[in-house]
Amino acid sequence: MRPCSPAPSVFACTPSKGVVAPHSFALVTFRFDAADTRVHHERLVCALNGSSNNSIALETFGAGHVPHVRVGVDNSFVFKPTCVGAVTARDVELVNLSRINVLYEWAIPERLAATLGVSPHAVGGGWRILEGLPRHPMHCEPSSVG
Repeated sequence: MRPCSPAPSVFACTPSKGVVAPHSFALVTFRFDAADTRVHHERLVCALNGSSNNSIALETFGAGHVPHVRVGVDNSFVFKPTCVGAVTARDVELVNLSRINVLYEWAIPERLAATLGVSPHAVGGGWRILEGLPRHPMHCEPSSVG
């Protein structure tokens, strides 16, 4: 299969050629490599037995997306005043605002690792943030956010 346009394509297929035995099938993998966030459209033509008279055309569409999440209401949260030596827990909601899966990972600065811990929550997007952890750095508790 080859794109109709001479420019490099964001679409590809593997294998690009081969033989299919009678009454059999072949698996072909199509790939879209998003270089930007616009919608891409190409017509891919597959010649059968080397003849353009015997060909099929595939209309392909793809769109790239950028990950975007919101933490809490306005990308911030505040701990209530806490007694020295006590632990305060705060559930924070993570909302995926994009159309793609988002892999997240908290980077807790080393200077806060002894007093601030983050517990990942199940799919659905909540974390339990714990402040004041003098005995157990990175203490985790299950979140009740549903």
